[in-house]
Amino acid sequence: MVEETLKKLKELCQRERELLIKFPLGEPEEFLSLQEEKRELLLKLSSLEAEELEPFKELIEEIREIQELSKPLLLSNFFFIEEVLGELAPRETYGPSEGKSLFNGKA
Repeated sequence: MVEETLKKLKELCQRERELLIKFPLGEPEEFLSLQEEKRELLLKLSSLEAEELEPFKELIEEIREIQELSKPLLLSNFFFIEEVLGELAPRETYGPSEGKSLFNGKA
């Protein structure tokens, strides 16, 4: 059971990485469902004792490495989304230096 769970988690992490590489052309629904599946598997694994995971150190290390490789992709995609949103809906500041007020003289 533990080995199958870890193998499934590894597969999900690999697929997640593939989707992050294809971003923004990937499939957001699949990405979100992967996150939910990963959460469920991690919840199962968290209930185990360390001794039960000991025989699978190598597999756990492979999963950790995949996750480490995915982090920069995730951050890059996050910054891309933030930049696009900033262009679509620029933040306006209100105050005397900009010549605008929150109420635009309507109060």
